[in-house]
Amino acid sequence: MSSKPFVIGISGPSGSGKSTLSAALADLLPRTVVVNADKYYKKELPVITSPLDGKEYPDWNHPTSIDAAGMCAELNSLCERDDIDFIIADGAFIFCIDEVRQRLDYKIFVWAEIETRIYRRICRNITLKGRRPNLLAVIILHVYATERPNIPFRPANGRTSRSIMNGILVICRRF
Repeated sequence: MSSKPFVIGISGPSGSGKSTLSAALADLLPRTVVVNADKYYKKELPVITSPLDGKEYPDWNHPTSIDAAGMCAELNSLCERDDIDFIIADGAFIFCIDEVRQRLDYKIFVWAEIETRIYRRICRNITLKGRRPNLLAVIILHVYATERPNIPFRPANGRTSRSIMNGILVICRRF
């Protein structure tokens, strides 16, 4: 292919399936390179104050946590090569970064429900750390498998109640 590589952007929340889709496309498309935004997290991250405990934490989930200039430099360099047909840019915030978004020829947004994403993140973190699934992962799987299908029944329960509480906030504040 004598023209510049075709650049595909894949974005979505953590645990939505971006990297899985990127890997599958890279296997299908000839002469493909994947550029993952995860390798461009800055050493000094912005901070976020947790609404649960009021503490400040590094904010990995903000577009300014990515070294946009570094990622753009790699994309620009790859676009000049004649041995690549496709470039896949993979990252949660790549559509929020003008310099990256403008480089993309085709954009795909991947979505999954929050329960699915939480479960995937727990499993990924357990796998990356080489640990066996613990009780938390078993509980999440149980909720995902048994409670998620019952969501259509929840509004009726809420309408008959005098008070509705966010159980996550209650549980988190106990510890």
